[in-house]
Amino acid sequence: MPTERTQRQIDTLLDEAEAAIKALQWSIVRDRAHAALALDRDNPDARHYLTAASEPSPSGRGQGEGEATTTSIEAEGQPPPDPNALYRRAFVGRDAELRQLHAACEKGRHRPELALCRLQLAELLLDHYPGERAEAIDHLGFAIRECRDMKMAPSLERAWRRRGLLQA
Repeated sequence: MPTERTQRQIDTLLDEAEAAIKALQWSIVRDRAHAALALDRDNPDARHYLTAASEPSPSGRGQGEGEATTTSIEAEGQPPPDPNALYRRAFVGRDAELRQLHAACEKGRHRPELALCRLQLAELLLDHYPGERAEAIDHLGFAIRECRDMKMAPSLERAWRRRGLLQA
């Protein structure tokens, strides 16, 4: 938990990142998110901003200073892409590496990271490895329990939605 002074610095960095998002200045968003994560490595807003700034898109996101162009998704009024899609795309076909990351989280007992890792592993297995459904359900159950215990509401909601899709 950061001190009050550190938290003020993090808030200032995230405010600057937010302003840069509005101006489509993705390199500034990345810089401010990295700085905020240096002060608080578990900050969910900084992680989200970094993911958004790093994901390539037709509007030049992740390519430096963007122009104020409108993508076809924005023009049609559709919701933005899933922020976890980048994670899942990165590990499709690399399940051994993902399992090694999971083992490292388990060994270090970093509860938030472990819960998120197990949730993302469950999503990856369900989406791309139908033969691993039983293992995915185990990971999903673990993630739901941990997210509930740690009051990680967005991740818990995501896990519940995924569980709801399995039961439907």
